[in-house]
Amino acid sequence: MSNKLYNLFIKEFCKLFVFKLMAAITDQKELEQKIAELFKAYDFNKNNAIDEGELTKAMKIISPNIDKEVVHQTFLALDLDKSTELSLEEFRNFVYKSLTSA
Repeated sequence: MSNKLYNLFIKEFCKLFVFKLMAAITDQKELEQKIAELFKAYDFNKNNAIDEGELTKAMKIISPNIDKEVVHQTFLALDLDKSTELSLEEFRNFVYKSLTSA
């Protein structure tokens, strides 16, 4: 994925979700809990993983006009083990990267 597309996605994610999340967080344990809750919310089929369709659906809820190709390329970049699903760990890494990019 191009850095431009990825940075755009991160910026949108931060603007629409991460800043709101951080406003409510007071400590690391609470942040970990909120990330796990968000992961469960995005795991629409409840199989303990987020596939590309679920990420697309979740991001369309947050940002209805987000480009599917941006989500696709972001998913490919986030799926570190190339399993075609995001684990909680991969999702957590994404949220932390979003926080540090904000």
